[in-house]
This record gives sequence, structure tokens and C-alpha cells, in this order.
Amino acid sequence: MAQNEPALLNIDIWTDWSYIEVMASGRPQEFDSNKVIWAAMDTFWSNGFDGTSMQQLLKSTGLSKSSLYQTFGGKQELFIRCLEEYTLAMKEKLLTQLSLSKSGIGFIREVLLSAAEEAKASSIPKGCLIMNTATEFAQSNAAVSRAVNKGIEAFRTVFLTALKKARSAKEIDADADLDQLSSYVVSSMSGIKSMVKGGVDEKAVRSIVDIVMRSLS
Repeated sequence: MAQNEPALLNIDIWTDWSYIEVMASGRPQEFDSNKVIWAAMDTFWSNGFDGTSMQQLLKSTGLSKSSLYQTFGGKQELFIRCLEEYTLAMKEKLLTQLSLSKSGIGFIREVLLSAAEEAKASSIPKGCLIMNTATEFAQSNAAVSRAVNKGIEAFRTVFLTALKKARSAKEIDADADLDQLSSYVVSSMSGIKSMVKGGVDEKAVRSIVDIVMRSLS
């Protein structure tokens, strides 16, 4: 991390949504669809798609079954809307943090280290909704796979932007393949989040992040 770099990500950015929720509340809403999507997202995120019953969705969203079907088309369609909203929110949140960071490499390090905050939390880690979904579905559902791939690509483009910033600041080699490195960072992020969800402790996360950062610089 660059000297005097501000501690921008001193919370787990993957599960603290206060910034995004403030933004969302200012959007024009019809039928409170945004609130419904976020309530459904939290339910899917905690239980997975298959582990979420229709009754749980109706309870968390406050919708009747007929309203849910009329507004969103069904459980899977609502789930895909949740994946899309999660992707948009995460991309906005990460890009905002990147814009505030003086160091592209420092930004990547802090994003990866934010998983350590979840590792030391008392609650059960929720992981990343996109990566959780990739694991749950594999490629068994084409529509869900498309939404997952869009999410992964959104993360990759954020890290690509950070790497370009790092290269401009001569934090990484001028001839580094940034496309490959951005994919590597996404795979590292996915692995770290999955390990934290599986119970790896904060110390182990920090050691892994150190190795990833050494490979980048």
C-alpha cells in the first residue's frame, strides 16, 4: 500500500451496504421494487437459491404470491434481478473506493483484505453472492450463468482499471499483461471469499493476500 494511503476499506465491503442503500433510497420507485429486490437478495444470499423457499421470499419481501409473479415473473426471474442489482451495486461501490484511492495496488490489496473483516466477525460469513451462485449452479442454468458471468466481468473490469492506474504510477511492470492479471485478481478474490466462508481465519487470509500482492508487483 502506498505511503500515507488512507484506510478506505476498514469494513467488509462485501456485506456492509449502507452506502448503496442510501443511493438506492433516492431512486424513483414503483411498487417499491428496489426494496423488494434487496429484501429478496438478502434471503437468497443467506440461503442460496435452492435453499430459499417461496414462503421465505414472500415473508422477506412482504409480497403476495400473485404480486411476486405479476411483478417479477417468478422465483428465478427475481433471483436474476437480485444478481444484476448486486453486480451494479458492487461495481459502483468498488469504483467509488478506487476513485478515492491514490494507489491502484493499494486498492486491490484493501479489497482482498476486506475479506479478513468477515473472517473475524461473529456471524457466519455470507461470501460473495456472485461467486456463491457460480458454485451452486455451476453451468446448469443458462440464464443464471449469464448473470453470473456479467458479475464476474464487472469485477474484472474494476480490477483492470485499478491495474491501469497502478501501471501509470509505475507500481507494476510496464509490460505486464493487465487482462491476465485482472482475471487473476478476480480468481484470487473468489478463492479468498470461499475460504473465509469455509472458516479460514483472519491470519490465513492476510498471508494469502500477501502472496497475491507479491505476484502482482
